[in-house]
Amino acid sequence: MMAMELHNEEIEETLLPSRTYAVYNNRIIGTVDGIKAIRQAVEKILRTQLFNYEIYTETYGIESDRLIGQNFDFVRADIQRTIEDALLIDDRIEEINDFRIISETRNALAVGFTVLSIEGLFPIESEVQM
Repeated sequence: MMAMELHNEEIEETLLPSRTYAVYNNRIIGTVDGIKAIRQAVEKILRTQLFNYEIYTETYGIESDRLIGQNFDFVRADIQRTIEDALLIDDRIEEINDFRIISETRNALAVGFTVLSIEGLFPIESEVQM
């Protein structure tokens, strides 16, 4: 039997650019990269219902439809975890901080938080339907 020789070589991880289309008012107006691309990804993830579109993987989007019809106490307690689960799938997003509920209506919550990404910090405000 021949002994196998293993090499302990360090593998350097390379980050791919995050260049994507710049979308404004549902129209493509150019391209963006860096923190602007990450912000756009966050906004898109928060608008995409998990499991609803075959084009996306089963981990892309937010599972907010399970909050529809739930009482406000449950939604208030669970919304931060729901958003963090959706966003932290993206390797460029490191943390979600300063999570707060800004306002409530009969069928929606407005939330705000800070995203710590590999490109820096940025604030997000979003509405989640219930």
